[in-house]
Amino acid sequence: MKRYLHINFNNYSPLEIKDLSFVLGYMDDHNEKDLSEFITVHKDISIGQNEKFYFLPGVTIPRIKLKDLYASTKSKTVRDISDATKIITGIKTINALSDRRWYHYAKTEIVKDLIEQRSVDIGESRYKEIMEILNNYKEDIVIGGSDLHNILKHYHYDTENYSRYSVGFTYINKDYEDLYEHIAKNDIYDEASLISIVNGEDSTTIDEAMYQTLTEMFTSSDKDNWTLAMEIMANCNYNESLLYLSFLFEKYSNRISDQKTRNHVNFKSLCSYMGFTSTTYCSMRIDDVIQIQLDKDVFTKEAGRRILEQYKSDIEYGGNTKFLKVAKITFDESVMEYLKQKEAKNEPEHIE
Repeated sequence: MKRYLHINFNNYSPLEIKDLSFVLGYMDDHNEKDLSEFITVHKDISIGQNEKFYFLPGVTIPRIKLKDLYASTKSKTVRDISDATKIITGIKTINALSDRRWYHYAKTEIVKDLIEQRSVDIGESRYKEIMEILNNYKEDIVIGGSDLHNILKHYHYDTENYSRYSVGFTYINKDYEDLYEHIAKNDIYDEASLISIVNGEDSTTIDEAMYQTLTEMFTSSDKDNWTLAMEIMANCNYNESLLYLSFLFEKYSNRISDQKTRNHVNFKSLCSYMGFTSTTYCSMRIDDVIQIQLDKDVFTKEAGRRILEQYKSDIEYGGNTKFLKVAKITFDESVMEYLKQKEAKNEPEHIE
């Protein structure tokens, strides 16, 4: 994440600059990001005595689930981040801290050239002020509205030096810039690491038998069974149940997304642990099932065997995925036996 110079023009000719400001953000590619793409976010957390937790906006851990943890460790939640010993972030934190706009951009050197060429329009004092800012500015581009594009076009600058079309830009809200600067300098912990503790040993583990039960509930025509199944998922031991949770999301995401229970704080906590965003909702593909096992370091040979068993027919019908490959296609036994008999009669047949 970078601090970009935003320039706002008032007039073309004479050239008049309304204001200059700095915007903390990044050019986006329409894909949601989380804080881990900009700062280090720890995936493991150790809880000591008398911890002070600060939860960043967007964290979805139900506070009621922290009750036992707080009682056993004499810990608490604090409102001032500077008092915190543990700062917790979530996959939705970046959305809670930011907004999105469309901006044009231009090479910094071209904007400097424009200002120098039109210095008479701007006035000596204002010109010196602006050039000092530009000379100390370290980024390669300057951002602005359509006026930036139109003015550079008006003064016949080559279009290779500025954007022809506006691009998406995600920026930290001014109210949260100080907060972002603070968390960028401190240890930050993924909420999933805390969820795995509060949804720990005392929680239900979804095993093969429980998975079959939940499958029956989701295939029921009674939507109350779907709701109950989602409540069981939301309150299970996420880490120990991850494989079967993944199977359920991959198979029944449409039914899950159709239920109001998906907006319950406990189920939101599960969705955050699974890494779902507002664009992925609750959906998973076969490769996502494998990827999350790798990401959370719980993939085992047994998990691999069970995944192959689960998706064997899908791969046979649909072909390769990123992680699963069709290794061999051969003839069935009757054809192979026919060829063997021909060879025995000295009538070899070769199939290229």
